[in-house]
Amino acid sequence: MLCSPSLAFAWQPSSPQFEQRDPDAIHFRKHLDRIAQAADPADAEAIAGWMLPHRDDQQVVYFLSSEPPAPSSLTTLRQKRAENLLRHAAAAAEADDLQLGYQMFWQAAREDPRNPNVLRALGLPADGEVPITIRPGRNADRQLNWPARSYLQVLTPHFMIDARCDRAQAIELAQRLERVYWIWTQVFYPLWENRGSVQQTLRGQGRFESRINRHRVVLFANRQEYIDTLSKETPGIERSTGFYSNHAKITFLYAGADADLKTQYHELTHQLIGEASRMRVSPDVGLPSDFWVVEGIASYMESLYLHDSYATVGGWESSRLQFARYRVRGLGESMPLQRLVGLGRDAVQQSPDIASWYSYAAAYSHLLMDGSHREEFLEYVRSVYEQPAKSRSLPDVDLADFLNVTSDDVRLLRPGTQLQELCLTNTQVDEAATASLSDQQQLTWLDLSRLPLTDASLAPLIRSNPNLDQLSLERTAASDATLAEIPGLSALEELDLTLAPVTDAHIAALAGLEKLETLWLTATQITDASVDVIARLPSLRQVDMQRTAVTAAAIETLRTARPGLTINPLQIVAAP
Repeated sequence: MLCSPSLAFAWQPSSPQFEQRDPDAIHFRKHLDRIAQAADPADAEAIAGWMLPHRDDQQVVYFLSSEPPAPSSLTTLRQKRAENLLRHAAAAAEADDLQLGYQMFWQAAREDPRNPNVLRALGLPADGEVPITIRPGRNADRQLNWPARSYLQVLTPHFMIDARCDRAQAIELAQRLERVYWIWTQVFYPLWENRGSVQQTLRGQGRFESRINRHRVVLFANRQEYIDTLSKETPGIERSTGFYSNHAKITFLYAGADADLKTQYHELTHQLIGEASRMRVSPDVGLPSDFWVVEGIASYMESLYLHDSYATVGGWESSRLQFARYRVRGLGESMPLQRLVGLGRDAVQQSPDIASWYSYAAAYSHLLMDGSHREEFLEYVRSVYEQPAKSRSLPDVDLADFLNVTSDDVRLLRPGTQLQELCLTNTQVDEAATASLSDQQQLTWLDLSRLPLTDASLAPLIRSNPNLDQLSLERTAASDATLAEIPGLSALEELDLTLAPVTDAHIAALAGLEKLETLWLTATQITDASVDVIARLPSLRQVDMQRTAVTAAAIETLRTARPGLTINPLQIVAAP
């Protein structure tokens, strides 16, 4: 068997219903291993890893790949599995387990994206391409003030996009929106408006119903046009990166390098919940209470990660969970779920710490969507949207425990996943698991505080992420090899080396960090010799050197040299 030990471990049946829900899974796994053993070594790993490991903390969903598989023994095996999955889907539909049948249908779509029954059900042509019509735009929304034929109108089966960007950008968004639409139907299947067509379609008759009225989206050429056009009617628009107008029933986005995919997923979730669900959405949803549900499920969908032939939603690596983990496991903060429940929209929007509120709303939504409470939580969501003032209950949950991460969790990170934020502070991740993250290359924030890590795992991880702007190695065993990598982090703005074995020589090497604003050196081994280097860091705004050998005289010298610098801001409380 050519798959890794961790992959093999992951494929042990996770519940008594494992084989019942996917009766061909183990048989398919054996055939994959045989093909992998006979394959070229360069292809063997990908073949063995085709069948995705199960994770309790993450949903796997599927979409139609735009690239048909090349003829091979693997392709033949996948086509056979697709036929089996479609049969099981039909059987599930006959048994009224429509959600299971729908999941199996999408698994079949991944295995054979050109299967005629898959394409029929989705209303797609034989080549599997989403039909897109592009024409000169007319009758744009009033607030846009766009003359006829000054923009493009792009039509897909589910969306109408008015776009002022170039044609290629409009087509790219159209394709993405269609993909996200079908992913949304899988994640929120119990709420989807077209569930009624599923049973008939899975039996081989007709197709999944589509809306008569398409969801409306406006795509501006760039962020500045987005702000200039919408600022008159939407105060504060400059603080956003996209939004869904419940009144106009339009999602407003912009093209360009600074367009944010997470925002697109977030706002599209608001739109689909409001327009493509079976719920009769109240205009007062989230106003008296439970606003956390409205924003929490949209924030949850920000975790959508598109791989080559499947997508994931949720998981310990989700961006929003890094910030929640920092607050709960790093700072020791807490916010009971019932506190969130009681807050309505106005109270939240007037909060002085709305970022903290969003962290908790997202974290609790992840917890309830990614665990055993999903069905119960989706019913809660339905109740909130339809009857905002209704009394309802939620299960008792432990957020701190949910936000813990183990070494096994890290090893099950999906191949190819590239993270931008990673906070593992005060979790149960060991050296070997951290070393497995050395293929990460896009991190901007890395917090490994209070982990038993040495240079063996720290140095390679820092070396492979030169764009880090925030790094915390508090209470790690970071030494020469790791600290030698830090001067190469030219974008670094915050560095925490508290209680790490840092010396004056290490600080001297930081002299070139021109963007460094915050430096934590509490309880390190530095002396007065480091003060001159610290004084010459041009962007530094605050530094803490308490419990070091730095003298009071040296601190006064630094205060004189840098009068605007905040020195020793930490309030250290002595142990009782």
